[in-house]
Amino acid sequence: MAHLKKNTRGSVPGLAVHFERKTDHHTNKEIDVSKSYLNQELMADGSDMLSRFNARLNDVYCMKRDDVKALATWIVSLPEELTQNKKVAQSWLKTLTTAREDPDTKIAPTRLDRGIEQVKALINRIIELTRDLFKGPSL
Repeated sequence: MAHLKKNTRGSVPGLAVHFERKTDHHTNKEIDVSKSYLNQELMADGSDMLSRFNARLNDVYCMKRDDVKALATWIVSLPEELTQNKKVAQSWLKTLTTAREDPDTKIAPTRLDRGIEQVKALINRIIELTRDLFKGPSL
């Protein structure tokens, strides 16, 4: 499922603050800032949204009228099977880690360590597949 919203140039600075979580005072009470470390930035160059937006506007023609839509934002929901696979893998990881910390476990520590590494690799692969799904063509 995907939702497209078109935004004017004047709304971009506020959107950048919102998307990049640059404020500690959110009007949306559902934002849990303690989970911000879980956010994943798909732009690997470390640039901020406003810089990328302005750089793009330098490359293309865009009228400077107030009503011109200069930015489109997308909200895309992951396919259920990807989110479900990640949840299952995280559950396995928790089980293996708990078993590894248990001094009375009957499973050899080396086998548990190997299992933990394999599950971590699986989670990373799910994340990579998710990124590849939404990469799309660059403008």
